[in-house]
Amino acid sequence: MFPTVLDNTIRTDFRRCEQYFKNKHVLGIVPKSAGDSIDLIAGAAFAKGLETTRKAFFRDGLKMPQAVVEGAKALTAEYGDPEVPPRKENKSYLRVLDAFELYTSTYDFQRDPIKMAFLGGRPAIEFSFAMDLPFRNPDNNDPLIYAGRYDWTGQYNSSLFCVDEKTTGQMGARWADKWKLRAQFMGYNYAAHKFGINTVGTIVRGVCLLKDSVKFGEAIVYAKPYMLERWWSQLLRDVERMLVTYNEGVYDYDFSDGCTQYSGCAYSDLCAAQDPTPWIKAHFEEKRRWNPLAVE
Repeated sequence: MFPTVLDNTIRTDFRRCEQYFKNKHVLGIVPKSAGDSIDLIAGAAFAKGLETTRKAFFRDGLKMPQAVVEGAKALTAEYGDPEVPPRKENKSYLRVLDAFELYTSTYDFQRDPIKMAFLGGRPAIEFSFAMDLPFRNPDNNDPLIYAGRYDWTGQYNSSLFCVDEKTTGQMGARWADKWKLRAQFMGYNYAAHKFGINTVGTIVRGVCLLKDSVKFGEAIVYAKPYMLERWWSQLLRDVERMLVTYNEGVYDYDFSDGCTQYSGCAYSDLCAAQDPTPWIKAHFEEKRRWNPLAVE
């Protein structure tokens, strides 16, 4: 089935490789032996801790130390069993907790130069959006939707910014440069403008989880109006190609870097097989499909 809701991940996967898009988002299959990615587990736990801390501080009125305690509890619950040895030492429960505590100390909400924005009298924690696309789902004729979410809206130098924290295992000298043309952030600002939030760009805060330490980075990416329109036009072309590919049932192979990046593609054996059907039955299973609009 064609995805019911599209987001930046689905768009990126389609452009990475149409076969990858088909297996992950159309067939909805994953290797049977694959558990949840430790990178996603660590990132989700860190984000949950900060979200809970912000709500406790800005919405519920707790003092910063008490808010951090609530955030640490939420992080622990989100991470899962801390005694299970992680596949990456730098993404262990204790390292993620260390990063959370250091972040909330370094960027104490009372001293952070980026102030929480208040929209409609409420703290702008989390911004989830859904925008109609000018296309119909080929399976049920429902309108297609593009959705996304960023962490919070901040005020810096009298301007509003989307703010997004990203955990990573490495942060080189050119880390900040990688975000300049990032479609994800263009989509954040395009959606913010559509819903009346006049952001001027995105502030990306990097949280680098190393084996023995944690370090931070920050990048400001401005959202120029012509670039946002360029992003929207490109998104529509990409979705149109997704629909043509789906309706024709013919998915191109990458046969290039997409087969080996990110520690290798989980579906490479399917692309190498003359008939992938037996491989799918033996080694893959359907998994709950990613829905950007799902709220826990």
